[in-house]
Amino acid sequence: MALIFSLINYASANSKMNIFQIFDQFLLSSHAASSCIKPEEKTLTNHLANFKAVWDRTLNALTKKHSSKPKEYSLGLMNKRNKFLKIKINEIVKKNGCKDNRIKKFIKIFNIQAKMTLG
Repeated sequence: MALIFSLINYASANSKMNIFQIFDQFLLSSHAASSCIKPEEKTLTNHLANFKAVWDRTLNALTKKHSSKPKEYSLGLMNKRNKFLKIKINEIVKKNGCKDNRIKKFIKIFNIQAKMTLG
């Protein structure tokens, strides 16, 4: 688990993140926010719109990467990643609560992502 967060921290510190790192960051921030805060409707709507854009771009990238396999294969990979990161966030919240610095960081990222326009 520490490796995942180290990679996200490294990626965040560098301006050139790839779509898979961005996808992970959206997943982590979404799960942290859904576990610990009740965002305003506008914030949630904006974040979901941006997350959909990232989801679509990630799906396109995976579909190209695995061009010999059906699209469902790429969707399966994305859904597995989503479930895995949700479990990791839930473990942190269960062990340390919403005051954990990693959770607070992902909630801050959630709010930043909600202010972006990626569509």
